[in-house]
Amino acid sequence: MGLRRRGKRYILQTIAPAIPSAPNRAFAARKLRKTALAFILSVGTIVITTPAVSAAETVVLDPNDNVVSIINGKPSGTTFVFKPGVYRGFQVVPKSGTTFIGQPGAILSGSRVLSHWSASGGLWKHGGQTQNGSQKGECASGNACRYPEDIYMNDTLLRQVTSKSAVAADTFFFDYNADTVWIGQSPAGKLVEIGYVSNAFSGGGSNITIDGLVIEKYANPAQSGAIQMKYGDTLSSGWTVRNTEVRWNHGTGIKMGTNSTIVGNFIHSNGQLGIGSGAGTSQPRGTNNLVENNEISYNTTILFSSGFEVGGTKFARDKDLLVRGNYVHNNTGPGLWCDVECIDAVFEDNIIANNKRSGIFFEISYGVVIRDNLIVGNGADGQWLYGAGIVIAHSRDAEVYGNTVAGNDAGIVGIQQNRGSGSLGPYEVRNLKVYDNTIVSTGGKTGIGSPDSSSMSIFNSWGNQFSDNTYYFDEFGSAYYDWNGAAATQSQWQAAGNDVDGEWRNISSFVMPDLPPEGQGWTGPGGGGSDGGGGGGGGGGATFSDISGNLFEADIEWLAAQGITSGCNPPANTKFCPNDRVTRGQMAAFLDRALTLAPTGNDYFSDDNNSPFEDAINRLAHAGITSGCDESGTRFCVNDSVTRGQLAAFLVRALGFNDDGGGDLFTDDDTSVFENDIDRLATAGVTKGCNPPSNSRFCPDQNVTRGQMAAFLRRALD
Repeated sequence: MGLRRRGKRYILQTIAPAIPSAPNRAFAARKLRKTALAFILSVGTIVITTPAVSAAETVVLDPNDNVVSIINGKPSGTTFVFKPGVYRGFQVVPKSGTTFIGQPGAILSGSRVLSHWSASGGLWKHGGQTQNGSQKGECASGNACRYPEDIYMNDTLLRQVTSKSAVAADTFFFDYNADTVWIGQSPAGKLVEIGYVSNAFSGGGSNITIDGLVIEKYANPAQSGAIQMKYGDTLSSGWTVRNTEVRWNHGTGIKMGTNSTIVGNFIHSNGQLGIGSGAGTSQPRGTNNLVENNEISYNTTILFSSGFEVGGTKFARDKDLLVRGNYVHNNTGPGLWCDVECIDAVFEDNIIANNKRSGIFFEISYGVVIRDNLIVGNGADGQWLYGAGIVIAHSRDAEVYGNTVAGNDAGIVGIQQNRGSGSLGPYEVRNLKVYDNTIVSTGGKTGIGSPDSSSMSIFNSWGNQFSDNTYYFDEFGSAYYDWNGAAATQSQWQAAGNDVDGEWRNISSFVMPDLPPEGQGWTGPGGGGSDGGGGGGGGGGATFSDISGNLFEADIEWLAAQGITSGCNPPANTKFCPNDRVTRGQMAAFLDRALTLAPTGNDYFSDDNNSPFEDAINRLAHAGITSGCDESGTRFCVNDSVTRGQLAAFLVRALGFNDDGGGDLFTDDDTSVFENDIDRLATAGVTKGCNPPSNSRFCPDQNVTRGQMAAFLRRALD
């Protein structure tokens, strides 16, 4: 069975004798359940190794340290933990195998504070600004967007203008010749920051992990990332960015390399794009990039031209790209955009809403599957068919099915214009298969538009077909389709062979799905999915201030009542932080309290000396429950996240589930090392899946939140 993660190797290591099979009746007694649970970590330890990189120390950094010098002085494979605070001017080229972990409140900033202003002629000026980054991009008007140095006043972006006379209250002018910036409102009592560093992370090192940080206010030019996974035109390999907030940077938030994993991040309010990719044409293309369970929103805050690279994402020259489970909304451009030789991409289970142009845009590329997405309210600034929910433009071999496409400027469209050829042949709309979708429209068209075509082949011999779709319209006789070079009614559409077995319903019977809340710890489709709260009881959310109405409220209250959790914000502990990810250190604390482990004076691991969970970790080790996270047994990896697949392995081995229900119960775990454990957990009724209502997926690589952990532990212990 293959391994799931790219760029890393997962090893399932048994460090204690196997747990004997336990009959179901054994679980009736809570004491026996707790005894069984004590073995969870001992048989489920996940050892993550990086090829050719030896285990190294963990270094804890403070904002007052010379952090760049410390990082540069350490070898490959070092883990750096950032204490809370702002690390200004941070910029490194990381060595291979290095991990960067932020404690809550750790911020890497590409800005400096401007505090020596002087008033002059109704404006305020500040000298000494010698930064002058690369100028790139196409602007909506003028050329101010090309300058990467942005000013934020109390975290609000001021728009750059190109002359001192144009300065107003919400703008600024950078006189590069005089090294002076001018603003139009008093800075008194306000925090004013200007970007001056181009990237937080960049370079050619491989297998880099960035986890739990905030990365903001970098002066990265257009078409480059605050996290830049490339060196020159050469892509870096095996980088992982997770649980990180990337915001308020001038260009792109994250620029991917190859074999990249971008999972569980909040990527918003960047000047050009949220996420981008693309190697130079003379370089190998990116492959096997994964973008999963991120919230990508409100990007393109700088006035770049709408025809430039703007919006939520733009991927280019990517092969085997997988974009899954993301919430992509309110970007000033397309939501998800793949352009220029994307090959065999998959877009699935995403929620794509209220982006200014198309929801999903697949352009001059080869091969894509677009399935099971919710795409609503996109295309307000769309032109012609380019505001559709799904656009397949000058690209062949597209399969589009299972999507709900509602309230967009147009429905699902193919567009054929003369765009030349690429490495796999002409850029043409061939073999477009659109089936089993729900399309809701009050006027926007579905079909194929071909203004540059002098041949009707695109309609009758290139293999393009719409079938078995369901349409919700307000006027059934209207020309809601585009086919054979003209607008078409339903009868004309079907006469051409499209949707012969389709369904048409009145739009009044369609219920628009609710969108998730914004910026509140998006963890993927359905939040906790069908593995939701345990129901009744729990005291109505009286223990913590942030769980009222939460899916896991009853489970969290139960956990608190048992003394297993006291909160997440000591010393007050008024919050539980249900949407935060569970780390190995936190899991150790949960289990230590649940099992009432014996104390010890031994110090077992080298990387937990500054952790608040050190005592709990040592008690787990003293009890023989864990021997660490690496083959040497000297590290615990206290800040690593726990995934759903790992948790399945822990629970199945601890509780003795043996029946796998015939196996292969989910579609997304076939290459996961945890597939058998996941099937057994589902057969036992402990989990249903992660994408209701179909629940065809388990999301084995999705991190477990504190709320989800509460639900799992309650089922195991109660």
